[in-house]
Amino acid sequence: MVVGLTAATFAAYAAAPGNGFIGDDHHVIERGRLIGSLANIPQLFLHDSMWNSYGERFARKATIDTYRPLTMTTFFIERALFGVDPAPYHVTNVLIHALNVLLLFALGRRIGVSPAGSMLGALLFAVHPAIAEAVHWVNGRSDPLSIAFLLGALLVWLPWLQSITPSEKHPLRIARPIAVAVLVLSATLCKETVFLLALPVGLLGRGLGLRRAVLALAPWASGLAVGFVLRVAALRGLASGDPGTLAHALPRVPILWVDAFASLALPEVQLRPSLFEHYQHLDVMRLVIGVALLFMAIALATQSWQRGERLCAWAFATFFLVLAPVALLTHAEGWSGWGRYIYPTAPLLCLLAGAAFADQLLPRARGWSRHALVVTAGVVLIVCGGRTFAAATSWKDGFHFGRAQIASDPGSSAGYGFLAYWEYEAGRPARALDLIDRALAIAPNIPTFLARRAVFLVALGRQDEASQSAAAALRLDADQGLARYAQALVLLNRGQQADAASALAELLGDEPTAREIWATVRQAWQLFGDPSEFARTMRALASRPKYSDIAQRLLAR
Repeated sequence: MVVGLTAATFAAYAAAPGNGFIGDDHHVIERGRLIGSLANIPQLFLHDSMWNSYGERFARKATIDTYRPLTMTTFFIERALFGVDPAPYHVTNVLIHALNVLLLFALGRRIGVSPAGSMLGALLFAVHPAIAEAVHWVNGRSDPLSIAFLLGALLVWLPWLQSITPSEKHPLRIARPIAVAVLVLSATLCKETVFLLALPVGLLGRGLGLRRAVLALAPWASGLAVGFVLRVAALRGLASGDPGTLAHALPRVPILWVDAFASLALPEVQLRPSLFEHYQHLDVMRLVIGVALLFMAIALATQSWQRGERLCAWAFATFFLVLAPVALLTHAEGWSGWGRYIYPTAPLLCLLAGAAFADQLLPRARGWSRHALVVTAGVVLIVCGGRTFAAATSWKDGFHFGRAQIASDPGSSAGYGFLAYWEYEAGRPARALDLIDRALAIAPNIPTFLARRAVFLVALGRQDEASQSAAAALRLDADQGLARYAQALVLLNRGQQADAASALAELLGDEPTAREIWATVRQAWQLFGDPSEFARTMRALASRPKYSDIAQRLLAR
């Protein structure tokens, strides 16, 4: 069974090592400020997860707290070992997922699911295409890694739970709860979802009595508490909740439940380029269905609970709890994806499906109907594995990913914006401009799109239009760095050397590691020459205290 589960996982993700970096992978791994040295790993535990990429800029505008130092540490170690070759990073993701598959099989056996039910549930989880994003995307690792620690904690905890006594003093018995606390803490350092994932574990303590239940759950509470303290200390508090965000999110929670359940029940790969755009308008019908789904799940879980079967209640509680906060991401632009949000909910639901099929439905079937069910299950698994394998092409590079986003959600502007960026990087500004205009036709008030449009227009020599587009972006967001960069390029092309130098220095003061801006400064210095007004202005600015952090590098241009 172990060999079969491992082989199925590797077969479904066999094409993954051939893929490249996508999206945040470039910022985190290729262009990270700290990732070049393992000595910088301690800083990961003192800052938000994007500190390596953006410094303080991410934290200043963050509406959602992200603190994932353990996940980031794995990237630092791989960077030291493999450099920026994407293949080993993808292999690591597949190995973590394969480990989760085996841990899920072991968990099924531990909680009383039959070998066949555990095998079927683990197989479904191994090849399910709806969660493939969390494995195919390198930066999606936080979900599989947190689940690995959480499943490990459960497998260590459950044997101890079955024999726990309040007066237990044996060293080996004490070692188990300590190991559970460490594993739970490690999971919280991979992704914040764990704080909700751990809550339904309390359902497994039913019938212990108050004293034993408190003792049994103490390792979980300890790990979560330490993780929470570290998180608050590193982030210097938590992101303040906006009442408008909550009001926007609440009616979308049932809709998310419906969509997630549909993605799992009718296995499909979705690459949602913008959660904001996808859920901008309320679908009343899906809202009603979502509420009905909740009550149906409660009724089914209650019935199973009364029969002494805890898996159903545990799986559904995890599903509804973990997906609810995703609704907060629908309030603002910038959050994309779908499969990685479903990944933490999938293990228990897949195990529940396997148990229901192998332990309840199949034993009641006879003759041809039994054979038909077995064949159907096999076909479903093969189709799922094939779709997961085929999904790898979407993650090959930025062009394939952008096209896949557009195909997945043609009504979203973000897919066109993403592809436009890569067309520009490939030296095709005219095609990039066409794509960004399509994005703006769908969402005309996105500052990032207007700023990119300005940069593309500069490359095409259309300076006046570029200036207008950058100004429009800055009216929407006065801190839009890309728009300010576009204005600096316009000034350079118009020969306004002093103003361009001041604008570029201002940008570098905010973003000292911005490679593209440094490249522009170097090129302009070489173009205008050392005695030019541009060079004189830069030297004068370098003497100001405001630019002390970049003065030495600035003068070296």
